[in-house]
Amino acid sequence: AGDVKGYRAANTLFHALISTGSGNGYLRDLTLAPRTRLDPYRSAQLEAPARMAASYAEHGEIVEAIVRAEAARAASLMRAHLATTHEVVTTLARGEEQPKI
Repeated sequence: AGDVKGYRAANTLFHALISTGSGNGYLRDLTLAPRTRLDPYRSAQLEAPARMAASYAEHGEIVEAIVRAEAARAASLMRAHLATTHEVVTTLARGEEQPKI
């Protein structure tokens, strides 16, 4: 068990920094509205068993790729991270058993 509330805040900041750091204002604006609208659902996924730790590890890999200027790898890792989040949130929204991700 971790600090889910604290991690939610850090997660929001992480994604905001990534979109702002892209230097692409259109991308930043494009990602802000859905993030705000879906925040309650996205945040709920962090309560799935082991999801917070997995999300943290995914963030670490993304940051590592960015620091190494591995743009294609960073993009691929971010897409995978978002796909996993989508899968977990969809499962929770359907009322199915929480995934073990």
